[in-house]
Amino acid sequence: MKFAKRVFKLWAFLRPHLSNFPNHWKEFRLYKSQIPSYGALIFNKTRDKLLFILYHNPRDKIPRKLDFPKGKVD
Repeated sequence: MKFAKRVFKLWAFLRPHLSNFPNHWKEFRLYKSQIPSYGALIFNKTRDKLLFILYHNPRDKIPRKLDFPKGKVD
């Protein structure tokens, strides 16, 4: 959200809409949540290793999480 708000401030096209940023952000989050997301199990050729993504989200209490590779469909 911080990055998006900064883009609104710096980009002349979006700057007039900065006062309504919280509503734009809510609409974007709703739109994003409605796009299907799919994941995959990815093994090596001998099928003795599995690919995981290790990530950190500062909002989470657990500093690191394992997840499967995935992404939005569109």
